[in-house]
Amino acid sequence: LMHFCIVFLSVYFCMTVNAVIVFGQDVIHFATLDRALHACFRAMLGDWDWDSMTNIGLWDAFVWFFSFMMVMVMILLNMLLAILMEAYGIVKEDAKNADSLLMQIRSMVRRAQQNKRRERVKLNDIWDALYRESGGDENLMLSSDRKIFPSYLLEIVEG
Repeated sequence: LMHFCIVFLSVYFCMTVNAVIVFGQDVIHFATLDRALHACFRAMLGDWDWDSMTNIGLWDAFVWFFSFMMVMVMILLNMLLAILMEAYGIVKEDAKNADSLLMQIRSMVRRAQQNKRRERVKLNDIWDALYRESGGDENLMLSSDRKIFPSYLLEIVEG
């Protein structure tokens, strides 16, 4: 995507400078580079003033406008759309085996009910119990080589 952005911005800037050279003396929207950048952006989105552009000549305006639309809109913006759609396809393929929203909601409700009935222990409770066992020293707790077994957790974790 970064390579596309470099190409897109380079072509966009070149077309804008070209517009300043072609239209700059006759059309107020292309008189300066910043105005031309704005006018070209608007033209890319479909908002342009064709009547003022034809002040320099119908064929000159047509050649610049046609080349701008073909390069910027038809080719580069469609390439961007293709890149985004490919990324969407990859993400969709990766998420194919993921739980559905309904399954996630059911799992959350089940966990909440188990927590309420004290059938499930939260990870925060386990962390707090291990922290207390280490005497409140987090570095000591994290660097410990002690193996933790379920029986040990049953002894130190409340609930």
